[in-house]
Amino acid sequence: MATIRAGLVSLLALGIAGPAWAQSRIVPDDTLGAERSRVTQTVGGRPNEVIRGGARRGQNLFHSFEAFNVDEGRGAFFFSPDGLENIFSRVTGGSVSNILGTLGTVGASAPDLYLLNPNGILFGPSASLDVQGSFIATTARYLLFEDGFSFDADAPNRPPLLAISAPVGLGFQAAPQPIINRSIAARPDGTPVGLEVPSGNTLALAGGNLFMTNGGRLTAAGGRVELGGLGTTGVVGLLANETGIALSFPAGGLSTVTLQDESRINVRGGSGEVVVNAGTFTVTNGSGLALGPTGAEDGGMALINADTVRFSGVGPSGFGSLISNVALPGSSGDVGDTIINARRVSFDGDRRSLATSPGLGLETGIQSQAAPGSTGDAGDIVINTETLEISSTAGIRSLAYSDSQGAAGSVAVNAARIDLSTLGFIEVVALNDQAPGSVEIDTNRLSIRGGSAIGRTGRAI
Repeated sequence: MATIRAGLVSLLALGIAGPAWAQSRIVPDDTLGAERSRVTQTVGGRPNEVIRGGARRGQNLFHSFEAFNVDEGRGAFFFSPDGLENIFSRVTGGSVSNILGTLGTVGASAPDLYLLNPNGILFGPSASLDVQGSFIATTARYLLFEDGFSFDADAPNRPPLLAISAPVGLGFQAAPQPIINRSIAARPDGTPVGLEVPSGNTLALAGGNLFMTNGGRLTAAGGRVELGGLGTTGVVGLLANETGIALSFPAGGLSTVTLQDESRINVRGGSGEVVVNAGTFTVTNGSGLALGPTGAEDGGMALINADTVRFSGVGPSGFGSLISNVALPGSSGDVGDTIINARRVSFDGDRRSLATSPGLGLETGIQSQAAPGSTGDAGDIVINTETLEISSTAGIRSLAYSDSQGAAGSVAVNAARIDLSTLGFIEVVALNDQAPGSVEIDTNRLSIRGGSAIGRTGRAI
């Protein structure tokens, strides 16, 4: 395990290209006996592998591998026969899974796909998904089911002959390994999406530390992105509900989730949601979260639960680090809320004057907007924390543009201490004729300096 960890850390720190490091092989193990997985190489003369066999139990299909890697320029597709709801794949050997090409499913059904490798998972720059349902990647040791069965990678076992229920948890061992996402794969029209699931589905990464780096992207239009890091032994709950697959993390022992180098999460469209559970959640160098309605359906929420939340820095493209929850032009749905629960929250815009900051000056922080040409309301922003620090033109803003028909939302901050410096701000702004929402500050200590401000403005006040 120590050697594997060193390999992943070296890859992340030194920027070694994935294809040169990967061994690119898919090797079934013998733990499923006569129901072992079978790999067909180079199907139809194309650089794809189709994975058949496995142990089917009712609507679930189980696969087990000694090693699982997908090389750049190749695809690996799990065959999904009719009536299947879930495909569970585990890696029982000691190597990291390097997903450098396309991973997907093919067949008569649209199952959710689970990839479980406790040794670590790397998605390279060209990695992509071609799934018909949700996708869950995890470095948990086992999948826990309602009837008590666990599909274990460290103590490989066969599923019982009776039909098995849906999974209810991910079981982690001490010092879980990381997941790294560097995917910047694009759609045929050139739009960069990284790892993408079909509209309305869930894309979840649950590991030790999670890193999205080198512009890595996750896309689930109108769906749900779940990110979570667990740094110790424990069980993360799994619950399928009307908004997708939700993860439930224990109260303590959470690890780091990091977005850096202009990495992006995009769930815009419909009721798309982003949920993050971490010890430390860091968003830096122009990275961010994008949410909000594009049509008639209301948008979903952004929910962050962490000990420490840090947004800072401007990326090479000039964008700050931001949660952008926006009703796009032509949409009529309302924007969902943005909620942060953390012990400490900080936003640092890394700029020292508005003269160096284009537009309205909000590039790092949180923006909830009713954009020009939209008719829905902007969402509320709620921060519950012990300490909130906003500096260097960063800010929190709910805004309704003059040619939008919706209202600006409210901002509520509950904090023992609030420190605004160097043009940091908290504000609600209505540039149209709608009454702006409220600004509610509940704190024991408030410091406002260096041109910073807290305000509520609008024509209808």
